[in-house]
Amino acid sequence: MSESNRDYHADHGAVSHSMLEVFSRSPRLFQGRFVTQTIEPDPPTPELLLGSVVHTCVLEPERLEEDYVICEAKTRAGKLWDAAAQDAASSGRTAVLESVVHQSHRIAEAIHSCQRAQSMLAADGPVEESLRWQRGDVACKLRADKIINDERFGGWIGVVDLKTAADPSKEAFERAAASYGYHRQAAWYIDGIEATYELPAVFYWIVIGKSEPFDVCVYKASDAMLASGRAQNTALLERLEMCFTTGEWLLPEQAELTELNLPKWAQ
Repeated sequence: MSESNRDYHADHGAVSHSMLEVFSRSPRLFQGRFVTQTIEPDPPTPELLLGSVVHTCVLEPERLEEDYVICEAKTRAGKLWDAAAQDAASSGRTAVLESVVHQSHRIAEAIHSCQRAQSMLAADGPVEESLRWQRGDVACKLRADKIINDERFGGWIGVVDLKTAADPSKEAFERAAASYGYHRQAAWYIDGIEATYELPAVFYWIVIGKSEPFDVCVYKASDAMLASGRAQNTALLERLEMCFTTGEWLLPEQAELTELNLPKWAQ
């Protein structure tokens, strides 16, 4: 039986890309959340929750009622929502509004109607696959939305990642990739896939608009984007190893006295 999403995220003995992103923002937050486990994770934002439900509707629709308590309330407040939240907490599931599930189904229909996206999702290879590998002294992990391991696609491995976006256009998604570290995620997944399968890998995003007309775009990570993400991941891992070695969980600007200047626009 494949590893559940809950068990994957509960394993703090291996570092995931999302954990490394937490470290990039605050080493002390990483320490508190994943090492000492004294800081609780933030509850999912409505945007993250929508993305999670979309993933389920597209990749594992049979798990929808296993993973979520669907609430008929109009908002995340009131007796109906409180009862759903209590039910979710007691059953290890997540409470979600019925309207979010309806929106997710419509997004899933749009993805399946896109020929390029559908061909990737229908190709041979697992969905929601957890992998672990070693990178130097650091144990690493990933959970891929879809791995293409299909002879019809040639002698390489494809990694497919679903993303919901307010604007799925090329220019907007490139900005989002830079802002949210999607290039680091792509490089992390490529390294993990190639370490596991020992074959060259290609990274794709299926990007879907959150609102009508639910436009779907499929993008491939360029070599330059992957190289940039890999270099940044390497620097972050070196800092992470140093924090484990020294026991000092500090940002670079916390470790040294840093001189400040006004931003260029204010000078």
